[in-house]
Amino acid sequence: MTLPAWLREKKASARARYQQDPSPKIKYGLTIRLSTKGLDLTDHAKQDSEHVITLEHENCEVHNLFDVLDHPLVQQYLLSTPVADRTAFDDFIDAEFDIGLAVFVPKGASATLDLTKTLTSQSFKEYIFVYAHTDSTLTIIDKYHSEHTALRARAVEIVCEENAKVRYANIQALTQDAVEIASYRAQLIGNHSKVEWFTGTFGASLVHANADSQLIGEASDAKSYGVFLGNNKQQFDLSASSFHKGDHSTSDMYTRGVLFDSAKAVYRGNIDIAADAFGCNGYQKEEVLLLSEKAVADAIPNLEIRNNDVKCSHGATIGRVDEEQLFYLKSRGIPQELATKMIVEGFFEPLTTRLDWPELFATLMPLVEEKLR
Repeated sequence: MTLPAWLREKKASARARYQQDPSPKIKYGLTIRLSTKGLDLTDHAKQDSEHVITLEHENCEVHNLFDVLDHPLVQQYLLSTPVADRTAFDDFIDAEFDIGLAVFVPKGASATLDLTKTLTSQSFKEYIFVYAHTDSTLTIIDKYHSEHTALRARAVEIVCEENAKVRYANIQALTQDAVEIASYRAQLIGNHSKVEWFTGTFGASLVHANADSQLIGEASDAKSYGVFLGNNKQQFDLSASSFHKGDHSTSDMYTRGVLFDSAKAVYRGNIDIAADAFGCNGYQKEEVLLLSEKAVADAIPNLEIRNNDVKCSHGATIGRVDEEQLFYLKSRGIPQELATKMIVEGFFEPLTTRLDWPELFATLMPLVEEKLR
């Protein structure tokens, strides 16, 4: 495959950066760290991805990304969205993706894409580029599982014109010997444009995932929601960032997670408001429920506010299961396993109303139940 010079240069630059640290460390501050022992990104760079691409969809254009690299919008925006706290993981995706989709939603159109797939190759390195024209709406559900994949690396880059809205949901159920790397990126260039990210993280031994939204248009809006459920020795490194550059832009970041056994999770949230972005509103919160003494969670919230005409807040709650609540359920004849399941499902419930996506939660809950057995 012969790539155009502009893309070769971008991929080569990213490759040079990640090859300086092909076994990146995950460490924040003096005490927060996750293990990446045995991971060498260069090993996965040598393996080709399987091609699982469906191109026929109503109300939008879906192409093999490599077939439209000469498209003006692809040339202008592909790999252009800034990534906060860029690491070797992000550079690996940019350098080594070898399959991809380009999705164009025409002005005023409304479309839904179901990208549910079963992965079979050892390494899967994918880039999804989305451009939503004025007044368009797109919903993407990207659900996948695998019994064989060792690494799943994926970037999703979304650009929205005026009054366009894109919702993207990723539901990941890889085996626990896999590694997942995910980078979600959005540029809200139009006034009143919207993006909504949702991640459901259940599988993989190590997950590194970040969502970065650039709110450029006036009254643009970015939402980043997620749930995670970890057991055994799973490790989750999750982050979300909103960069407010347009007046009256709004962001909402809310994640809930449950950990048991020796699972670990780190969540980093960041709201950045420019000096000339007035009337902005940003909110971030993470809540984690620990179901064992060995489970560990850390939250690192951050606010960067450069003017006074804003409204921002953040919070984090990390706690253990309420023993009185558990005792009450058991005293009513409910077995402990079922009582724990009820508590976990109730813990995730607040996200259902905040997200307002009932069909998505209908897909999630069976995964929660399966993992709690």
